[in-house]
Amino acid sequence: MNHPHERNNEYLAWSSPSRRAIITGGALGLAALALAGCERKSPLPAPSGSAIAKNSGDAQGLTTLDARIVAGDKLDPKKPYRRLAMDDPQKMVVREDLYHANAKRSATRKALAAFGHITDTHIMDPTSPAQTALAFLKPTRELADKETAYFRPQDSLTIQVMDAMIRRLNAVRRGPATGRLFDFYISTGDASDNRGTNEVHAFIETLNGEKTSAFAFPGNPTSLQSPISLPEAIGRFIWQPTPPKSNSPSRVWQDKYGFPVAKHLLFRASELVSTEGANVPWYSGFGNHDQLAHGGVSALETPIENYYAAMATSDKLIVGLPKGDDYKSFVEKMNSSTQPQIKKILATMPGRSVKPSAERRQVSKTEFMSAHLINAGPHGPAGHGFTVDNVRTGTAYYRFQLTDGMVGLMLDTTDPTGGGRGSIDSKQAAWLESELNRVSAVRYDEQGNTVYQDVKDQLVVLFSHHPSSSFGPLRTGSTDNKAITSQELIHELIGCYPNVVLWLNGHYHRNTVWPRRSNNGPHGFWEVNTASHVDFPQQSRSVEVIDNMDGSLSIVGVMIDHSDALRLNYSTQFTSAELAAFSAELALNSPDPSAKKRTGAAKDQNVELLLKKPF
Repeated sequence: MNHPHERNNEYLAWSSPSRRAIITGGALGLAALALAGCERKSPLPAPSGSAIAKNSGDAQGLTTLDARIVAGDKLDPKKPYRRLAMDDPQKMVVREDLYHANAKRSATRKALAAFGHITDTHIMDPTSPAQTALAFLKPTRELADKETAYFRPQDSLTIQVMDAMIRRLNAVRRGPATGRLFDFYISTGDASDNRGTNEVHAFIETLNGEKTSAFAFPGNPTSLQSPISLPEAIGRFIWQPTPPKSNSPSRVWQDKYGFPVAKHLLFRASELVSTEGANVPWYSGFGNHDQLAHGGVSALETPIENYYAAMATSDKLIVGLPKGDDYKSFVEKMNSSTQPQIKKILATMPGRSVKPSAERRQVSKTEFMSAHLINAGPHGPAGHGFTVDNVRTGTAYYRFQLTDGMVGLMLDTTDPTGGGRGSIDSKQAAWLESELNRVSAVRYDEQGNTVYQDVKDQLVVLFSHHPSSSFGPLRTGSTDNKAITSQELIHELIGCYPNVVLWLNGHYHRNTVWPRRSNNGPHGFWEVNTASHVDFPQQSRSVEVIDNMDGSLSIVGVMIDHSDALRLNYSTQFTSAELAAFSAELALNSPDPSAKKRTGAAKDQNVELLLKKPF
């Protein structure tokens, strides 16, 4: 094993001034741009239409149409922790909620587009002081009561998972149903976890195939997972791969849940990873974790952003409240303090000293987009969807030509005031309506009347971080009376356009498929939510849009696991591929009772979604 002192030259070269530094000085960056399921279950029966046959090309053996990861044997028969295992394929479910299926359609179909959908990668630096959420300190009874958004045992392995997923998509190479080569990959937000500069760059560098790490200091894995003694209030929520010698509250992970001891994990996780990178163009979206740390200050009852800004670049991993404070009084104090006062308060809080880094500074929305513009990578496109105009205006929504005859519209559904709900302000709503009118020869008004327009029809696919069911009012009051802040309002707008066939999103960290029938006309669209990379099942989804040449369209979505069910030797020095598989195993074993439900039902996984062809 290479130890940190043996790799200093490489680490120094990686962390020296480079394009990573460009987005740390916002004004300079803008100026430059101006110039330039645990148990095996039987799948649901398919509706009357026969499922389409699986293509026999590159994708064979690499998707859940061939085999899928499930819970295997127990590591200790007396404890719940399970290894990974491979199970029978996840069958294709044909859904006719919006249109009937012609049994002969597979003989006449034509692929219009094929691409890979990834979302909620949550690239994170687990050594960042910003990773110490105050939620740890909020009173709770049991580990299983704590949402995994606060802490996950696999948090150190996000780069390895993302690299493994991109490698798997590259190997799949084609749509499993039609054999069409992938046109692109697309991410729908929450690229980073705490929007640290190093996290955002690591996300981009992984997609571009560069050597990277989310750790501010590769080879230095000091974090709350290190073998250090932690107070009861926080220690019982932290899986420490090598528990401290003292009787630590973190032992509950090994003693009760059966998690393994893996003494090499953290150092290997912190090393630079030689990523493969996407072999096709890729596009990016903006999510609430890219907007504000921990998804927004009110959604998780966390204090003002100044607290996280100060903590991110500090030299201390906080492990407790100031002496004499309880959770409620401390949050009130933080919400009424200035930034200098917050820094003084931080100095009084108990914690573990760490090496500070300016690279952990949290980026703004414009800096997030600037980083994409500066780092086009080998396959582009320039900006990965974002444009110089996006940076100038601070807007993160854009249009791109998905394929011939098909337009992609990336929405920005984040709450600028810090909440976790989805919404669209009036300016973006007007833009969306304008873009839809540009490619819709036929639309319906609010009364259901047909409106004809002298434009060329194109199919439309929408992308966003939030699903429509998460739409709601902004965290703080707004005078924007035309903002779209409800599921009903966004459906009303989209429902006027029969050529909108699909809306892909994330945020929920689970696989779900919703049929959305229009109230404005005899049509509808499919809304598809894909699981995250950070929580089980850690899947992506291949998407194919198919003209069945019989008056119908099929949208085929197939779930893709990033790794095989490797049988790990926890005492060895893991490879990057083994670390990715270990992450899936750790995520599978999360004590969070909702973790295994995120896989979704069979009707939410491998699906063929029928709808009437709009023109």
